[in-house]
Amino acid sequence: MNQGKLVKIWIATAVLSFIIEGAFAFLRRGLIANNEIIPWHPPDAHDDLVFVAVAIIGGFAFAYIFLRGYQGRGWMEGVRYGIWVTLLASLTEVATFAAQLNMGRRVPLSFIVGDLVTFIICGVVAALIAGRASAQIQSSAVAA
Repeated sequence: MNQGKLVKIWIATAVLSFIIEGAFAFLRRGLIANNEIIPWHPPDAHDDLVFVAVAIIGGFAFAYIFLRGYQGRGWMEGVRYGIWVTLLASLTEVATFAAQLNMGRRVPLSFIVGDLVTFIICGVVAALIAGRASAQIQSSAVAA
């Protein structure tokens, strides 16, 4: 795959991952705001700026790692990647915080399930983008 096309795929995948993660994060805010266990304060401009910065970096890292290991096996490759990212990034972090903060089971479980859904969707989107781009490159190579 040529370098310019790979960069375009990486950027498109990262932007879509950022948008999907952002949408699910705002949905989770409602869950946290309605929980008595975790003290909640409405986010201020600084909190939103930190979230956006972290989500952008996370989207690019998510897309980069996926594309480095992409094998062209279809959308199920994205599902598997989403599950592995959840195990690595979410389960370990959320379970650690839950054990330290003694917040019960419902909130940590909802965060892990939310991350699982988010990362699977992002993985499937990444696989579909990468697969479509690969197919276009192969068809243009055959036509030439």
